[in-house]
Amino acid sequence: MYDKVKDKAGEMMEKAGQAFTDDGKVGKQFTEDGKVGGKVEKETDTDSPLDSSGEVGKQFTSDGAVGGRVEKAAEKTREAGKTAQKEANK
Repeated sequence: MYDKVKDKAGEMMEKAGQAFTDDGKVGKQFTEDGKVGGKVEKETDTDSPLDSSGEVGKQFTSDGAVGGRVEKAAEKTREAGKTAQKEANK
């Protein structure tokens, strides 16, 4: 029973982590083509601080301070989920 719970929890962690990567359900919304990032790109000038290359906007890319941290946290969550699943299925 414990292994089933651990396996399911691991699966959920993996999916949650994936959602926040730049190609996941949540993370992709903040890319230049996503609903949030795309709207900012379309509605701001290329010289705007909110543009993806601007002082604020670049912080939200996968290489930026905010986006990079989210990417790293998402990857750690995914890996923890995979590890839990492997341990449950030994």
